[in-house]
Amino acid sequence: MKNLLLSSFICVLFSPFLSFVYADPVTRGGEVATAYMKELKGKLIAAMSEGGPVHAIEVCGTESAKLSAAYKSKFEDVLEVRRFSDRFRNPKNKPAKEEAEVLQGFREELQKGTGISDHVLIENGSTVRFFKPILLQSECLLCHGERDAMPEQLRSMLDSRYPDDKATGFSIGDLRGVITVTMSKP
Repeated sequence: MKNLLLSSFICVLFSPFLSFVYADPVTRGGEVATAYMKELKGKLIAAMSEGGPVHAIEVCGTESAKLSAAYKSKFEDVLEVRRFSDRFRNPKNKPAKEEAEVLQGFREELQKGTGISDHVLIENGSTVRFFKPILLQSECLLCHGERDAMPEQLRSMLDSRYPDDKATGFSIGDLRGVITVTMSKP
């Protein structure tokens, strides 16, 4: 009985410090996905200001992987953070089967015109995955809008670096892709 009381006391005493590990998956997934996208967007806007869209594409290609690794190491319960789309620029962002199903579900919701879910949560064994749709914003149009509207230098860079680029032709509000946060279950 003493051990149970002592354990309970220690858990209550230290619970504020343990919450970063044991947050509920919807809260943790939402926090991580939102922070990741906000940080990546900030880096891309800065890159656009510094060197234009060609520089922003280069930064996106390198910084997204670095951010994913940083968020994985920042939170003990986060196993992976990644973006994916069936209209990918980088083949590494091609969705796996489960991801493609989630993406299609978001797309169908959007096409119905009744709104789109904020997230989807899928539990699988010892992990839980949080999925959040990425809707195209105006800042993204230069690199993801109509190819004909892109500067020639950007089109040339995309043709050489991403010859099978599928990530163009979007409009504001289109489903660009999904960010997923995979976490260990509490």
